[in-house]
Amino acid sequence: MSLISANPPLPTIDEFKPGGISWRGKLLLTQLEIIENGKICGLTSDNELPEGFLTWTRGLIIDKKEKLASKYEIKELKGDTYLFCEWKSGDYKFGGMQPQYYVLKKLK
Repeated sequence: MSLISANPPLPTIDEFKPGGISWRGKLLLTQLEIIENGKICGLTSDNELPEGFLTWTRGLIIDKKEKLASKYEIKELKGDTYLFCEWKSGDYKFGGMQPQYYVLKKLK
């Protein structure tokens, strides 16, 4: 499944509005390719994610370097498929804040 970023990180999944104003600023995570057998390829605003940096399993995306597991959900909204993924930034890891959610839209 190929996905592109649809919005900046949101505090909750419920705040996402399909077809709403898209983010015009620079997003760190810009694209993900979810591949069989737990593989993920991706692009950030700066470069390509290193091979093996992220993996996935049912309901989780795993960041091996940071030793973080982020929940994800796939939802169909208004005829499009979206992946909602917890975004566990330094605010989460070091500041104890709740994770936000990246929203990525499936490419057709």
